Amino acid sequence: MLGARAALAVGNDSGAVHLMAAAGAPTIALFSQASDPELSAPRGYVAVLHAPDLKDLSVRQVHDTARVFARPA
Repeated sequence: MLGARAALAVGNDSGAVHLMAAAGAPTIALFSQASDPELSAPRGYVAVLHAPDLKDLSVRQVHDTARVFARPA
């Protein structure tokens, strides 16, 4: 599966993000108040960014997390 070789997966709380994390990709899961990451975050090597609304997450927050979290190429 593609996720097993990915350097990083980033996305909102969706099936695709769960599949990428399950396949072994380092994953940044973006959560709004619509769902609770304590109950539904993907499992694996996952960083969760949580904000009341996804538009409240800055590109800088995601970028800084990705720099620390991504698998080297």
